[in-house]
Amino acid sequence: MEDTNVLSNSEIKSKAKKALNGNWIVAVITFIIYNIITNSISIGYNVYKFKNFSAVNENTDLGITITIFIAALILKGPMTYGLRRFFINLVRNENYKIENIFEGFKYFGGTFIINIVLFIYGFLISLAIFIPFIIIIVATSITSFSLHGLATNNMFLTAFVIILVISMYLIITIILLRYSMTYYIYIDNPEIGAMKAIKESVLMMDGNKTKLLLLYLSFILWYILGIFTLGIGFLWIFPYINTSIAIFYDEIKNSKLNDDSKEIEII
Repeated sequence: MEDTNVLSNSEIKSKAKKALNGNWIVAVITFIIYNIITNSISIGYNVYKFKNFSAVNENTDLGITITIFIAALILKGPMTYGLRRFFINLVRNENYKIENIFEGFKYFGGTFIINIVLFIYGFLISLAIFIPFIIIIVATSITSFSLHGLATNNMFLTAFVIILVISMYLIITIILLRYSMTYYIYIDNPEIGAMKAIKESVLMMDGNKTKLLLLYLSFILWYILGIFTLGIGFLWIFPYINTSIAIFYDEIKNSKLNDDSKEIEII
């Protein structure tokens, strides 16, 4: 059941703007550092590949791809923790600083496990949904071609595939939103361990996935603006989004704590 005693999404975004007021520079710099570190190996290889195109063969490409994948698995967990730490500190006005971005390495074991588990969950969930959708598309294309011919089939399939892809993406996103509060929970309760934090996220998001999805969707126009600015706008948009999500977490957390207190009083 959705929590009704939390701020509306518009109020959350308004509160995020207030939190960022006077802090945009440090928020943008923190976000840039996060992206440089998490994407540095991939960017470095692309630069190397561009300058030494003839020297790169399939074996080299495969080896570098595997290296990048492993490096991403190692870095993503602690760096994501650090990014969440900065923005949760920002909205709570608690010692937020650029150095927060590296705090995840103090809890490397837990953050690494969270990243690996969520990656596996995401892969398996996406696969479980992707395969049936592919079967539906193939079956529909065969049936449509046999009944209506090539021209109509192309027009019908294009619209049908677009609708299916959007539907598939939304379904996967809604399911994965169950785990979206994991890092925040681990930040507040590192002693509970990675797996417990994941389970607590599922419980916290029960009844709140739609609200969070709508919060993300409310940034669509900002995403479009970011695209039209050739990506430069995202330097401000993503800190805005991350601040809003941190506030969302605090709202849901405090609401559940209040509900638990009321239940204890009744008992």
